[in-house]
Amino acid sequence: MDASVETDIVVMLRHLVMSLKVFAKTHEVNLLFQSKRGKIVLSYDPEEIVHVIVTLICRAVIYTPPNQTISLACSLTEEAERKILKINISITGINLFWISQVT
Repeated sequence: MDASVETDIVVMLRHLVMSLKVFAKTHEVNLLFQSKRGKIVLSYDPEEIVHVIVTLICRAVIYTPPNQTISLACSLTEEAERKILKINISITGINLFWISQVT
C-alpha cells in the first residue's frame, strides 16, 4: 500500500521543527528552519520523512554543545526533468546531513 501524499513539504518540515523547539531549548540549543521557497508541493510518504527528520534532529540536539544553533534547510532542484528535494541539517555552519528525495 502506497502511503504517499501530494502536499506542501515546506509546511510539514516547518511545523516539525517548531514542535521540536521545546526539546532543543531544554538542551540550550537554538533550532531554526529555512527555506528559500515558501511552498514545495511533492508526493512523499510523511511517516518516512517525519521519522528520519525527528531522529536526526533529536540526536543532533543531544550531542550539540549549549548555545549552538541547529538549522534545517530545504530546497528543490530540477535535474533531467526530475525534482530533487534536498534537506540539510547543520550545526552552527557545519553541514551534518543531506537527505535527498527524487520525485
